[in-house]
Amino acid sequence: MRDERRHQLSNRVGRFVGRQSACLVSATVMAGVCFVIFVSTSKVYDNPHDIRGLAGIARYPWFPAEKISTDSDEVIVGYTLSVKDGWHVILREDDREVVYVKADKVKSRAVCSVDKGSGGSLPPLIKLSRVHRAPQC
Repeated sequence: MRDERRHQLSNRVGRFVGRQSACLVSATVMAGVCFVIFVSTSKVYDNPHDIRGLAGIARYPWFPAEKISTDSDEVIVGYTLSVKDGWHVILREDDREVVYVKADKVKSRAVCSVDKGSGGSLPPLIKLSRVHRAPQC
C-alpha cells in the first residue's frame, strides 16, 4: 500500500514539474520573440533617445493645428482648446500663449499642418495609400 502511495505521489510531482517546465519554456520563447520585435522595430523606426527629441514630440498637441481668421483680419495659427460659452480658447503655435477670442469675431477655421522641423513627428511605420495631408499653415 505504501509503495502504491509513493508511486502516485511520484507521478503527481512529475506531472507538476512537467507543467512548470512547459510554462517556463513558453515564457522564455515569448520573451525572446518580444526582444526580437523590439530590436527590429528600433532599427526600422528610429526612436529619439535624447531629451531634445522627446521634448520636440511632446511640444505638439495630439489634435491638429488650425489657421483661425478673425474679423479684424488677424490670422492665428494654433490649437483650439475649447469652444464654449461664446469664446474660443486657443493655444497659439508661435509663443504657446493661451488666448481667448469671442466666437462672433472668428470668421473661419481651417485645419493646417505645422512645420515641425527637427523635433516633430516621426514618419509612420506603415504608410497608408490615399492619405491626404493638411495644407501648410
